[in-house]
Amino acid sequence: SLMSSKQVWFIAIFSGAVYFTIEYLSENAAKPFLMLNGFDTKIASYMITLAWLGYGIGCPLLGFISDSIKRRKPVMLFTACTALLSILIITFMPINIYVISFAFIALGIGASGQSIGFAIIAEQCQKEYLAAGLGVNNFLIMSLVAIGSPIISIVLAHLSAGKDITIANYQVAFCIPIVIITFAIILSAFFIKETFCRSTKEVITVKV
Repeated sequence: SLMSSKQVWFIAIFSGAVYFTIEYLSENAAKPFLMLNGFDTKIASYMITLAWLGYGIGCPLLGFISDSIKRRKPVMLFTACTALLSILIITFMPINIYVISFAFIALGIGASGQSIGFAIIAEQCQKEYLAAGLGVNNFLIMSLVAIGSPIISIVLAHLSAGKDITIANYQVAFCIPIVIITFAIILSAFFIKETFCRSTKEVITVKV
């Protein structure tokens, strides 16, 4: 029953798609890419810290907002759009420290959309399958990171052809997370159904 639910898979893929970029940049490419753009090593490392700060702020704040307005989809769409805007700025417009700082904080806020994914996936599961449903969400998040990161590395290796990796090489490779986040926007806008912050499996009694 759980595995056959399209909504569970849509939500899990969304969660992985918005989270992927912050994990990839933190573990692999943010520091060398920023250094190629003229930022020193301390600032480059600090940008990663700002991304996780944005993530830490975004998780409880967006959860509170979602609970307050009794909607999941608008918040999910907002986080996906924020993540897309941030990676576009990081990739193509690292103009100065202020712009890039804003972009990394926004990246963290965008990635925090995966916390809404856990909430809405719980509302799509029957109680007896709740833990398994949350496990599917976590599985898709980690799977996308595990699969996507090596793919980007392979693309970078191919583009550089054994030479030093250039800014242009990174910009082409970063189109992969851009496409992934765009897919998250499509899912949150057109495929994921609103739950109105309540279980879709509960019986609603209408009093006359």
